[in-house]
Amino acid sequence: MSTKLTFIAPAGLNAHRQKLVRVRCECGVEFECREDAYKSGRTKSCGCTRTGGRKRAAQTSAPKLEQSPESKSEQKLVPEIESEFKRGTLQWFDDEIARIDAAATASENRARFLELEIAMQESTDLPTHKCWNTESATAHKMREAIARLQIAKANAETNNSISRVQFCECDQEQFDENTRNDR
Repeated sequence: MSTKLTFIAPAGLNAHRQKLVRVRCECGVEFECREDAYKSGRTKSCGCTRTGGRKRAAQTSAPKLEQSPESKSEQKLVPEIESEFKRGTLQWFDDEIARIDAAATASENRARFLELEIAMQESTDLPTHKCWNTESATAHKMREAIARLQIAKANAETNNSISRVQFCECDQEQFDENTRNDR
């Protein structure tokens, strides 16, 4: 299955010093990938066409504006992905943790790239430093959100097991009552 990707802009280097590009999938999702994978055609989509993979095109809701690390004046659209699971379920927690972890990793990678850019400059320019600070703080906040979600998930697991025990006790009481009535 062939999916069309549209080149948007160069996106710097990854942690392995490989060139990255920013592309837009035909489903509307913008993402970064390795330049060589894009040019050779190995990267065909954002993942929306994978069987059993992320179904980003179907899950995107109203997009929100986010500041671009390249320039504060530029803004890009980042779609929010809604979970297909009911909020508060264990599957929802797993899905939400994975989604935020991916965003935190991307933010940390952008912060590392900006760190390298700052290190290579003779004098630090304020916009690059501000972008680095924003990316670092964003990644830190996302990691804190993941920790809170993991605690909430553990609480949900505990409450879920307690609910099952209470349900079983309730069924046992009804069984005992029905048995007495049958005699």
